[in-house]
Amino acid sequence: MLKHEVAELAWKECKPGVTEDFHNHRVVKLPKFVILMPRLDHWPRPSRSLDRVPFIEIIAYPKPEHFENFRRSSGSVEDNAPGERFPEAMGSVKLHFSPGQQRPSLTHVQGHFIPRMNGSVSRKLAKFYGGWRVHLLKETISAVHDKGLELSFYASALNPWHRHLFFSPSAHDLNQAVKKLGAKISQVSEGKFLIHKD
Repeated sequence: MLKHEVAELAWKECKPGVTEDFHNHRVVKLPKFVILMPRLDHWPRPSRSLDRVPFIEIIAYPKPEHFENFRRSSGSVEDNAPGERFPEAMGSVKLHFSPGQQRPSLTHVQGHFIPRMNGSVSRKLAKFYGGWRVHLLKETISAVHDKGLELSFYASALNPWHRHLFFSPSAHDLNQAVKKLGAKISQVSEGKFLIHKD
C-alpha cells in the first residue's frame, strides 16, 4: 500500500489526537493533518558501514481532498527530493542512523510545495495548513524519545546556508516543537545539537 493510501485510510479509520499503529505505520491524526512514520519496532539499527546508512522518513499529509493540490505543486520543488517520492504530502523529515552513533540524526526538514497566488497550493490553502512543520517535528521528536533515544542534528539540516542555528523557519518551528514537548536543545560541538528530555 502506498503511503498516501495509508494516510487516506487513516483519515477515515484512525481516532483524532491518538498515536496508533495502523497498517505497519505509526500514525498521528490531528485536526488538519495526518503524520505517518514507520512503526517504532520497524526502525533500523545504526549501520555498521558508511556504504549504506539506513534512514526513515516521517511525512505530513493534508486532508485527502487536497492531495491533488499538493501533488500538482510538488513538481515545483527540487528534483529527486522527497516531494517527488511523496507528492501528495505537505512535507517530511528524514532521520539517518549512522555507524557508531547511538542516536538518529535529523538530516532534513523539507516542504513539498511552494504556495503561489494562483497555484494549486494557494497562499490561502497553505495558511489553512499552517503549523504542519511544528507538528511534524514534535511527533518526530516524541517518537525518538518513545524509543528511549535522543535526537541529534546539525544546524545545516535546518538551514543549509548557515552553520548557526535559529536563522530559518525550520529552526523556529523546531524550537516551537521542542518547547511544546518540554524538551531541551543542547549544543554538543560546533554546529551540532542534541534534543533530549528535560
